[in-house]
Amino acid sequence: MTIKEKIEELQKEYLDIKSKYSKELSEKYVYLFEEIFQKYPELKSFSFPAYTPYFNDGDECVFNVHNVEVINGIDIYNYDELTNGLFSEDAMKKAIEEIDAINYKLDSSIFQVTFGDHSIITIKRDMTINVDDYEHD
Repeated sequence: MTIKEKIEELQKEYLDIKSKYSKELSEKYVYLFEEIFQKYPELKSFSFPAYTPYFNDGDECVFNVHNVEVINGIDIYNYDELTNGLFSEDAMKKAIEEIDAINYKLDSSIFQVTFGDHSIITIKRDMTINVDDYEHD
């Protein structure tokens, strides 16, 4: 076996392990929110971005998991639409705090390996996860 073939084999093995790890981790991760969905029946889904900024005013650009931005498909800053019969503002804020607290207890590298960079992660009540590209400054 040539060096090139050994390198290709090693890279393939790495990608296979990474893929398996990411799948297993995402399946376990989603269940961290099971109690929150039970506690807040009006909560159907939530989304938060995770990315490395392109610019950080001269400081190192580091991957980071950010606060919840979307509840039930609605931007959290659109309080009127969110709270109109769906969520009290207080319950919504508490749910967001609890979700963010869970995410911040996990090492951010877990998110980067599992969901990738420049992503918005959506967790749904049925314990499924959607990961989409996230555009930011």
